[in-house]
Amino acid sequence: MKTGMFKILMGVGTVLIMATNVPGQVVLNEILADNYSIISNGDAYPDYIELYNPSTQAVDLGGWSLTDNLAQPRKYVFPTNTVLGPGEYLLVWCDTLTSAPGLHTGFALNNQGEAAGLYDTGSVLRDSVVFGLQLTDWSLGRVPNATGAWTLTVPTPGLANQAQPLGDVTALRFNEWMANATPNPDWLEVYNRTNLPVAVGGLLITDQTSLPLTNRPIPALSFIGPNGFIQFIADDLAKTSANHLDFKLSSSNGETLTLYAANGVTVLDTVTFGPQTLNVSQGRLPDGGTNIIFFRVNEATPEQSNFLTLTNVVVNEILTHTDSPFEDAVEFFNPTATAVDLGNWWLSNNRNDPMRYRIPAGTVIPARGFKVFYQYQFDPGGLGFTFNSYEAGEVVLASGNASGVLTGEQLVQTFGPAQNGISFGRFETSRGVDFVAGAALTLGVTNPASLAQFRTGVGATNAYPLLGPVIINEIMYHPPDQLVDGVLQDNTADEYLELFNAAYVPTPLYDPLHLTNQWRLRNGVSFDFPSNVTMSARSYLLVVSFSPTNTAQADAFRAKYHVPTNVMVMGPYSGKLDNRGEQIELYKPDAPQLPDRPRPGLVPYILVDRVAYEDRAPWPDSPDGTGDSLQRRSALVYGNDPVHWLGAPPTAGRPNVVEPPLIKSAVRTPAGDFRIGFTALAGVAYAVAWQTILNGGSPTTLTNIPATTDLRTLEVIDPDGPGINPGRFYRVSIPSQL
Repeated sequence: MKTGMFKILMGVGTVLIMATNVPGQVVLNEILADNYSIISNGDAYPDYIELYNPSTQAVDLGGWSLTDNLAQPRKYVFPTNTVLGPGEYLLVWCDTLTSAPGLHTGFALNNQGEAAGLYDTGSVLRDSVVFGLQLTDWSLGRVPNATGAWTLTVPTPGLANQAQPLGDVTALRFNEWMANATPNPDWLEVYNRTNLPVAVGGLLITDQTSLPLTNRPIPALSFIGPNGFIQFIADDLAKTSANHLDFKLSSSNGETLTLYAANGVTVLDTVTFGPQTLNVSQGRLPDGGTNIIFFRVNEATPEQSNFLTLTNVVVNEILTHTDSPFEDAVEFFNPTATAVDLGNWWLSNNRNDPMRYRIPAGTVIPARGFKVFYQYQFDPGGLGFTFNSYEAGEVVLASGNASGVLTGEQLVQTFGPAQNGISFGRFETSRGVDFVAGAALTLGVTNPASLAQFRTGVGATNAYPLLGPVIINEIMYHPPDQLVDGVLQDNTADEYLELFNAAYVPTPLYDPLHLTNQWRLRNGVSFDFPSNVTMSARSYLLVVSFSPTNTAQADAFRAKYHVPTNVMVMGPYSGKLDNRGEQIELYKPDAPQLPDRPRPGLVPYILVDRVAYEDRAPWPDSPDGTGDSLQRRSALVYGNDPVHWLGAPPTAGRPNVVEPPLIKSAVRTPAGDFRIGFTALAGVAYAVAWQTILNGGSPTTLTNIPATTDLRTLEVIDPDGPGINPGRFYRVSIPSQL
């Protein structure tokens, strides 16, 4: 395919122009090492290398090669009859996605710095560039084309290069440092106070106090983004990575850091600090300012804006994917007993750009009350202040004084891709708070007839998390070890994950409108479900570490775990279910981004279920090598909470074991009745009965308790209990499980 003079080769067999090799005519012209949204190829946004032929003759690149390692010149070899005509550009994708159009190198570019080289058929280097730290969606290019020096450029694939204006190095400041980090290395952060990129190649960072400096300069062609940050690792190792320094920081006595211009003499910034606290960072608040503070434990912000976390307000709910009659909205909650004045604070969708919407003076959240902000308020001009619904995003609340000046306290809540009309909200578990999709909108108006009605919502208590329809139901993460040649070895072959379709209708594990977009498992293990797989209603599916096409192994697995013949077994997944603990995530595809939306063609993946298990309390510990598996107590309970799991003999492809409830109290009151208290699980129905003979006779039902969607403590009263009729024995049983 040719677009003007821009060529992306679709295949290899057609010679478009009669060509002769003229050494040195074709050059590397542009490189994009961090392509986030500039140009897509199929559904992906790969890095690219652009070649340019400035001559008047066509050149056949067949047998030439590209590399990202000058010690390995033949990493990618151009196919025969790869012809580049006079004045033409050729884009080569730096990825392994060979099913997409064009040429693919098989390697990606490193935005932390590396080299690119072009070699002829005799492996003679014809052109090369060595670069350092690269910026997202900015490229490196020759200006002018073919002959100019390399500089930061606005990406122009297939067009003449365009230099990007740069800011002044005098705007750079040390912004944060961690000099006592364990087990991780020391680090420091540099901040760019301007709204232009700045070239940092050749600058020197040192802890030396006298000249001449002996430190390694930052590699050439390195850049820091507008109002951006770079984290430099101070590990004093012989590394070539552009973000590593050749010294460590002193935590016991402190020291002085200095940033020098490329001449090694001109001081751009300096900071002196004293003794440092373990795993506590120190830095400027606000960014680039003169006020230096110690941040709280676990509140270091490398390559992010510095802040102290607000403690009197929380992000309670956010709606990001909004078709009519909805619009983006965010709800805050005040958990304290004192009203909070948000007047002159700032709302944003980017912690590095917190001052997007200034909240009007007099805006107050009452004690234990809510406040909802709608898109018409924070983006009245329709300038694009929305929340990201197709990728990871964040909402930021930053405190300000009466003049709107930031005071340094912020609240940041991250979230992932969202389904249309489904909000994310806080949900308290036994381990803390998760921010997850909710079963219902609780901004105040759940089913509005119009946008105007939706905007009348003033907030409400969040709904229970959205569950399923497919859930992670059982995890065999540590089968008993195997004895091999007298040595106990980890038995990965008998691991498995069990999914359960809790719906009463079939659930396809793919997008019915885009059949090649399948559900997937990620994080601890990775697995993409095959096309056209559908789970029938109330069915089970097992994902294993081996290939089920190995009939002998599959049969042995089914026999070992008594897997029913109608249960699908799929695999292999990559990775491993870690014996100490792991995070397992199940995702489903949403509709691809439309051509008029950001990142057209991108397929958002929605988190369906997540379990971050551990092999120790409060998680059940019997699944850790004893033969038990980790089993979800009910399909109607939130998965990422240890109280909702038990350890029991494996039930692969079958209903999980359900523990009978423990009676926690049995009390006769002065009035003579009898009260039985127990904990009831979500999704489980109970029956309470009595009988006069402990191990015989027919029980008499006292009451039946229907299932609900929450964990609760119940008390059942027998008005004719032992105080009136001595000799009754009570039993709490589970006649059914939803």
